[in-house]
Amino acid sequence: MPLSDSAGTSCCHSARLAEWINDSGWALLDTVSSVLRKLIMETPISMDSSNILWKILEKPTFKYFYLEYFALNDYFHAHALVWHRKHSPRFSVYSWMAIMGGLKTIDELLRRNIHILDTCCFFCRAYSETVNHLMFQCDYSFKVLTRFIPAFSCFYLRPNIAQTFNFVGNLGVNRNLKCAYLLSLNAIVYHLWVERNSRRFNNVAICAVSIAKKYSENSKSQNVGLEGW
Repeated sequence: MPLSDSAGTSCCHSARLAEWINDSGWALLDTVSSVLRKLIMETPISMDSSNILWKILEKPTFKYFYLEYFALNDYFHAHALVWHRKHSPRFSVYSWMAIMGGLKTIDELLRRNIHILDTCCFFCRAYSETVNHLMFQCDYSFKVLTRFIPAFSCFYLRPNIAQTFNFVGNLGVNRNLKCAYLLSLNAIVYHLWVERNSRRFNNVAICAVSIAKKYSENSKSQNVGLEGW
């Protein structure tokens, strides 16, 4: 919910975050509602100014906060979330490569000094292709993800692949459902990568709904189940 919905349009639309903070803490305007005031005052402020964007940048924008958010490399036990004994290692290997930088996405090819003319995402054609954009910051891949795991619909900022596994790993759901979600993530990554390559090399594309249908059919044929967990 935007701050203006709680604080009132008169105090938020022209205000900068730096104007709400002084050296010792929050300095809120008198027009801020009591509900929002309580919420903000309970939010701690870091005293380390070296990593505060509104202090180190002259005119910080949402874009900088967005990039900073996705620059964080959250540590998590990837192997325990990606690899599942007796269950479709063909899918798991693609998730593992995506997390470890093994997929030959445009950003990885450029990093290896391989010159690429077309650097756009083959799904949306609006952003440069990186592994994090492809999985799952792109509208196309995120639509496939939320179709099978609706819990991701609550994300305001699109997650990258590491954050998707970490999120599912921390979901407060029963064991079987969590296992099903993790298995689904592996299969979704695989089918998205196949679709990406189909678009790049064969110029053949299918919609997100068809990708989801193909995943469902493939899951049945590969016997992606929960037995043995």
